[in-house]
Amino acid sequence: MLRNFSRFALRGQGQRNVRLFGALNNVPAGQPTSFTHPHLLKEGEILPGMRKCEFQRRRSHLLEEIHKQSDEKEAPVLAIFPSAPEQFLSEKIPRPYRQTSDLLYLSGCQEPGSALLIRADRAASETVLFVRGADPAKELWDGPRFGASKNTADLFGVDQVLPAAELNRYLEGSVKDRQQTPAVWYEKNESPSPIGSLRSAADKFVEKQSSSLQLKSTRPLLHNLRVIKSSSEIELMRQAAQIGGRAIAKTISLENVVNRQGADFVEESSIAARVEFECLRRGAQQLGYPPVVATGTRTNTIHYISNNNRGRSGDLALMDAGCEFFGYNSDITRTWPLNGRFSGPQLAAYEAVLDVQQRLIELLKTNRPTLNQLFAEMCRLLGANLKDLCLLPPTSSGQELMAGAHSYCPHHVSHFLGMDIHDTPSVSHSIPVQPGMIITVEPGLYIRPENKSSPEEFRGIGIRIEDDVLITETGCEVLSSECPKTPASLEKLMSPSPTS
Repeated sequence: MLRNFSRFALRGQGQRNVRLFGALNNVPAGQPTSFTHPHLLKEGEILPGMRKCEFQRRRSHLLEEIHKQSDEKEAPVLAIFPSAPEQFLSEKIPRPYRQTSDLLYLSGCQEPGSALLIRADRAASETVLFVRGADPAKELWDGPRFGASKNTADLFGVDQVLPAAELNRYLEGSVKDRQQTPAVWYEKNESPSPIGSLRSAADKFVEKQSSSLQLKSTRPLLHNLRVIKSSSEIELMRQAAQIGGRAIAKTISLENVVNRQGADFVEESSIAARVEFECLRRGAQQLGYPPVVATGTRTNTIHYISNNNRGRSGDLALMDAGCEFFGYNSDITRTWPLNGRFSGPQLAAYEAVLDVQQRLIELLKTNRPTLNQLFAEMCRLLGANLKDLCLLPPTSSGQELMAGAHSYCPHHVSHFLGMDIHDTPSVSHSIPVQPGMIITVEPGLYIRPENKSSPEEFRGIGIRIEDDVLITETGCEVLSSECPKTPASLEKLMSPSPTS
C-alpha cells in the first residue's frame, strides 16, 4: 500500500518533484537550503539575499586586514573560528541554538559542532569547514546534519569540509615541520570552554603551542568589517526592524485592555508573550533579547526583564523589544499609556523625550557625528527640555544642564546594531558614523518615585523611545519607522475600532 501510494504521489506531482527529490538526496541539509526551504532561500543563497560569493569576499577582506597587521609579512597565518557550544536547560533539554556571530558572518554556517579555519601565506590560502558529519542515530533525535562532503564544500564555497573529529590533527599539522611558525588569529574566551567542544579543542591547541605561537586577536579586525553593512545585510536588518516595529504596534493595540471590557489591569507577562508571538508569526526566528516590559514605576528600571507585575489604569508601559531575522537584529522601544490616554505630566515628559529623539535623527540626516557626540547633544537638548519642565533648576546652564540630563538618563543614547544587539563593541564610539552603519537612537527620562527634587506630578514616570537608524550616503533612514511613536498616533492605535 505504501509503495503504491508513493508511486501515485510522484506521478501526480510530475517531473518537478522527481528532480527535487533527487536534489535532496545529493545536497546536505544541516540548515535551511534553497532545496529544502525554497520559500526562504533562492538558489545559490546561504542566507536570504546572501550568496556564497559574499561570504568568500568577507574572508578575503579579513585576510587582507590580517596581512596588513602581520609583523612578519611572509609569515603563514592560521585563523580559527569555532562554533558556539550547545547549551542545555537541564540534562538533554537543549536551549535554542545560536551560532557565534563571527562564524556566521564568515561562512553562513548555522550548525553547532562546526569550525572554520583559514590557513594562508602570501602565495596561497585554504579555507576549511569542520562539521559533525552524518550520524543516523543522533539525526533521528536532532534532525539532519551536514556531511563532510564536496556538496557541503560547494554549498558554502570553501576549499574542503572535514569531520570535526579531525580538527585537532589538522591544527597540529599546521605547525609541524614548518620553517616558520604561523601567527594564530584566535579569540580565546576568558571563561573555560565546554569540555568536548571544538572551542575547547582550539583552546588546548593554543595553550600547548603558547611558547612558540604568535597569538593575535581577530576581534578588532572582524568588528571593523562587520560595522559597515553590505546591501544584503541592510535588507535583512530592514526586515528585522519592520517585523519588530509591526509586532510592537500590534501588541500595543491588543494589550491596551485596561478599563476595556471590564479589565482593570494587564499582566506584563501577557505583553511580553504577545510581542514574541507577533514577531515569530511575521517570520522572525526568535526575539533578539529578553524583552523589557515595565509598567508603572518599574519603567524607571532600565533593564527590567522580570515582567511579572500588573499594569493598571494611569500607568505607562515601556517595552524594549526586538527580533532576530536570519542572524540580524532589531532593537526598538516604545512607551504608551495603558488606558489609552496620556495624562498631562506623562504627555509633557513624553514630548520632551520625543523632541530630543527627533532632533537627533535630524542631526544624522545632515551631519556625521560620533556616537559620543550624539550622546553629548542628547544631554544638551534633554537638559534644556527638563529645565522647561522644572525638573532642573531654572538657573542651570551649560555643563550643569548636561550633568542634570545625564542624571535623568544615565545610559548612552546610541550603540551599533547588527548581528549582535550591542554590535561590534571594539569599534570606538569616537569615530564619525559612516554610510552602512546601523545605530540606535534612544533617549530616555527616568524620574524615580523617591526623587524629591522633581515636581511630585512627575515622580515615577519612566520613558524611553528607541529606533534603528541606517546611515546612508545622503543622510539616514529610520528602519523602524512603521512603529508609531507620536502621542497622537499612539492614542489612535489604542482607540477602540467601531467593531471592537
